[in-house]
Amino acid sequence: MKSAPKLWWPIAAVLLGVGLMLLQRRNSGSLEDGAGPEKTVKSVVIEPVKALPGDALLGEYGSANLTAREDLRQVLRVFDNALILVKQADVRHYATNEDLADFLRGANPNRLAMVSASSSLFGEDGRMLDRWGNPLVVHPVRSGRIELRSAGPDGIAWNDDDVMVDSPR
Repeated sequence: MKSAPKLWWPIAAVLLGVGLMLLQRRNSGSLEDGAGPEKTVKSVVIEPVKALPGDALLGEYGSANLTAREDLRQVLRVFDNALILVKQADVRHYATNEDLADFLRGANPNRLAMVSASSSLFGEDGRMLDRWGNPLVVHPVRSGRIELRSAGPDGIAWNDDDVMVDSPR
């Protein structure tokens, strides 16, 4: 009598393969029932927000370490640097506080922001403020020269306690 061929080894191989496949799926966390090891969370690297060039120059704007005149000189230094980078010398385009503030925040031909909107230079309405919280007065003198004026502690522009600086150009 002849014995039946032994078919147990192909069946065992198939079962072993299925078992390994299920084990691999379980370890990768892809089982539908949610069973398995804890899911691995990919780490996300959040790049720090880089300070804009004007933010560094205005770092102490309005602080007790500076005078009101030094505050205004810092703003003019940032503006002069921005004009060089944007390659626009005619300051008459920035005849108001709002115009100059927008220019420094990036509303210029090159869309180059020099100062972040969160800078202590800007008030809630986006205008540039002096150390007493009053809007700066911007006065373009000629194409290469601009004056900045703080109304001083009394908040009234064009009187004796005003602080004024003009660009060196």
